[in-house]
Amino acid sequence: MTSDESVAVVVERINRVPDRFRAYTEPQERVTRFYRIPPELLTGLLDHGLPHARDGDRLLFDRRDLKNVVLRLSVRSPQHTALRSMAEALEHGSRHAVVRRTLNVTAGCPAPGHEGDCDVTLAAPVRAAAREITRMAGGHYQIAVEVPGGPAELLDFGPAHWQLVEAAAALEFHRVPYHVIADVGFTAETGLADCRSATRYLVHVGRRLGLDVRPAAGIHLSRPFANTHCWLELRIGGEWRTADPFFNLVLGRWGIVDGAAWPANRVPKGAFWHLTELLEPVMHHGDTILRPSLLVR
Repeated sequence: MTSDESVAVVVERINRVPDRFRAYTEPQERVTRFYRIPPELLTGLLDHGLPHARDGDRLLFDRRDLKNVVLRLSVRSPQHTALRSMAEALEHGSRHAVVRRTLNVTAGCPAPGHEGDCDVTLAAPVRAAAREITRMAGGHYQIAVEVPGGPAELLDFGPAHWQLVEAAAALEFHRVPYHVIADVGFTAETGLADCRSATRYLVHVGRRLGLDVRPAAGIHLSRPFANTHCWLELRIGGEWRTADPFFNLVLGRWGIVDGAAWPANRVPKGAFWHLTELLEPVMHHGDTILRPSLLVR
């Protein structure tokens, strides 16, 4: 049973985001059917000030706010299942020296019926990083992916690295508006961040601490549905190493992984397919950016 106190905490965090970033498009009936938020929980959220709008007798909600509710209150939903799948991918990577996956990238034509062949192509970083690419029918590609895995390894952090971990620990995972992803001031002021904004913020903090740190982005090879993801790379012992203190801490704090087994300095092996420094589109149709489905087997 979700406590009234935890509901109040979630709503308070949601309200740290200015209302100008909201779009009230989700009707009340979809809240229960798709987001699986029970009516009694929705009543409690509204009592504590969950932002909403009215269209006649109907209540409308912001999609991002609802996703934050189900994530923070562990409501059984596709959003919460995705986090557990990401944790399973991390555990899988630690059991195999090399992780081989087949990534199916699929998108429909954004302008069906146009003249000529449908020009659906993979972005250059995807093509460069793939071990093998097979063009299927339409906007469907099968990509053979190979990433190094291996047993648990802890990075040798110095005092400045642990200060960076303190900065990561002060952040709360929250789906933030696209407009504030690069705004490190917003992240510092609100303490709210997703993997994209947390990565930018921690790179900013790390460089101020004198660390060699850079952003990394790509695809988290969770099954069956992959997710785009951002993390850090730290130069330690003369080489760049993968690190994800923010996400390790989030998964441990939420009980999705064993926090003792996944401390902030554990290397996330076998789950991240590195493509670029910052998140970029995976697929295009001519000059149009597509948002494909990412299915992993």
